[in-house]
Amino acid sequence: MVRPGSPTKIISFIKEDMTIKKILEHCGKWKEPIPGPPPQIVIEPAAVAEDVTLDYDFPFDNLSACFEQNCV
Repeated sequence: MVRPGSPTKIISFIKEDMTIKKILEHCGKWKEPIPGPPPQIVIEPAAVAEDVTLDYDFPFDNLSACFEQNCV
């Protein structure tokens, strides 16, 4: 029995997760862990060419013919 104000010492540790869960379930203290947020996915931006030139004379009115001729 522990008396108030008397020194105490740790005599052992319980490290096994299943053992800890069983003890807490038996005492009615076990709560299922709350799932965390999904992992953050970092997407690096694609490399962009420094000098991009636009072809304003591109034949947008006849794209299907252009793709057939592989002009893109």
